[in-house]
Amino acid sequence: MNVLHLAERRLILLVGDVTCGLVSLLGVTWFAGIWGNPDNLPVAVWCLTLVAIDATILRASDALDPRQASNPFSGGFGGGRAWLLSALAYLAVPYLSAPLLASRYVVLQFVLSGLLLRVAWRILHAVLMRQVRLTTRYVIAGCGPAASGIAEVIACDLGPDHVVLGCVDDTGPASTEPAGRAVLRHLGDFGTLESLIAERRFNTLILATAGQMPARLQRQVIEAYERGIRVVPMPALYESVTGRVLAEYARDFWATTLPHLDQDWAYRLASRAADIVAGITGLLVTVCLIPPVFVAMRLAGPGPLFYRQVRLGKNGAPFIIWKFRSMVPDAEAVGGAQWSHSGDMRVTGVGRWLRRIRIDEFPQFWNILRGEMALVGPRPERPELVEDLEEAIPFYRIRLAVRPGLTGWAQVKASYASSAADTVVKFQYDLYYLRNRSVYLDLLIVLKTVVVVLGLRGT
Repeated sequence: MNVLHLAERRLILLVGDVTCGLVSLLGVTWFAGIWGNPDNLPVAVWCLTLVAIDATILRASDALDPRQASNPFSGGFGGGRAWLLSALAYLAVPYLSAPLLASRYVVLQFVLSGLLLRVAWRILHAVLMRQVRLTTRYVIAGCGPAASGIAEVIACDLGPDHVVLGCVDDTGPASTEPAGRAVLRHLGDFGTLESLIAERRFNTLILATAGQMPARLQRQVIEAYERGIRVVPMPALYESVTGRVLAEYARDFWATTLPHLDQDWAYRLASRAADIVAGITGLLVTVCLIPPVFVAMRLAGPGPLFYRQVRLGKNGAPFIIWKFRSMVPDAEAVGGAQWSHSGDMRVTGVGRWLRRIRIDEFPQFWNILRGEMALVGPRPERPELVEDLEEAIPFYRIRLAVRPGLTGWAQVKASYASSAADTVVKFQYDLYYLRNRSVYLDLLIVLKTVVVVLGLRGT
């Protein structure tokens, strides 16, 4: 009756992916007779280097996405693409990787054998996860908007190996309710859970009731737990699947998370040290970029090289943010502050390319060095827009509890915010970042940012 959790499914996929790479490496080095050379490092060093590179790229490139992995075609394609990146990165590492570059034939064997093993494993994984015994079957306690919302998330973000049977509620609807791509069936009142549990119809119970849990439901929840059924609150599952925290729960989030943001002195020290190193390095790169960017802008038309704008920093303190100009001069002379969006006619041809490869943001390393911004954090917003967003989104100002960042969780997980609705989604990502802020998450965001830049996925 035990069901695999999402984290366990991702771990199985990760272990299988990495094992394919290791088998390829060990097989190639054994057949090529590289092991016996006394001048080489131990095989364990070669293997650990490959594991570190492969696991990092798999995590940063979203190759472990559960919906992608549930499809044999998309799973094989995503896994194969990640392997090609891992193999190229591994071959580029000096000293710690196996000496494969001496023979182009050995390199070809390494890349192709790993690719074939990875794709075959991904197809096998997708087929196995669709077996009835491994399918996650959900029943939702509650039939309100929260139930419809989590049913939609499961349908959109998880694969066919995750099935919502329906919802139970004493006051629920008597007919089916559409939940986007899902159909949320009303299975009956809370008493229906007793027969569903006895028949082992489901293996995960989602708690999505409003207010205090009724005593009748409490008894059924305990019974489900004792029978080995996983019981999970709707907000926790929503956060695990989407990487976001529901904005509706920002009030509770404020009380439980905000007091602890400034207590982790070790994290703050490591973060500031990384900001100083990144700021100095980034400014050196920015200086090198100024001549070509200036020439490109001058050929495209008149206007200043830099663009300055007031943004809100930590605790709402205003500061001047620096950017390479990507819009026409005086873009907001008419109409005032406006949302930027994909295909914005105010963006110049040169500015569009600067945005795609994120070069327009490089002058902000000066803000990072000054301590007005951090390398990672919620993006700084304009005061005029913050005033409007505070009225539309409860507790929106909580994102000002930390220094804004050059990049952030919302930037690598969501598309460009061109409306208040898009900003709500990004705010949910910001809440997730604030709750889970750590050195690991910051490193992951930086790696994902590199993937976004290399894939020209900027706006």
